Amino acid sequence: MRKLVCIIILILSALSAFGQKADLRRGNREFKKKEYAKADISYRKALMQDTASVAAHYNLANNLYRQENFDEAAKQLDAVQLTASEETFASDYYFNRGDVAVAKEDWQTAVNMFKEALRRSPEDLDAKENYLYARNKLQEQQHRTRTRTKIRTRTRIRTSRTRIKTRTRITRKTSSNSRRDSSRR
Repeated sequence: MRKLVCIIILILSALSAFGQKADLRRGNREFKKKEYAKADISYRKALMQDTASVAAHYNLANNLYRQENFDEAAKQLDAVQLTASEETFASDYYFNRGDVAVAKEDWQTAVNMFKEALRRSPEDLDAKENYLYARNKLQEQQHRTRTRTKIRTRTRIRTSRTRIKTRTRITRKTSSNSRRDSSRR
């Protein structure tokens, strides 16, 4: 009896794995045809069968990126971060995560992700170009932030100096008027 139960469980798990792989393959075919809505459904079906599937999360994230749903793509990539960072395709994971960060204009995250992709695959020219691009954008952003802070500070100082000068002028007029009054008498 135990053997029969074990055999049935093994058969069901094999069918489940087969169904998940079939959904992944179907999703990949649809993705190649640029039918992103259909691919989305197939990848989500695969995830329903195996929620820990790195391939399903990764492919769904790529599909969502193509649909310009960057927040959801980032969530899918974050769901497999620990597993993907140890896999053979870790540089691809970090590269794609960097692309999502660039799309969201999160330059610090993009720099970190492309740097990690380069650590995993130093010969990747696309990762090098994207790293340099993201780093330049981050520097521009930091420069703009510093410039805004300086302008705000200068404006505050100028405003307070102007007030002081205005008060000084009023004081001088008052004192000159009192001199005129005293000389007339």
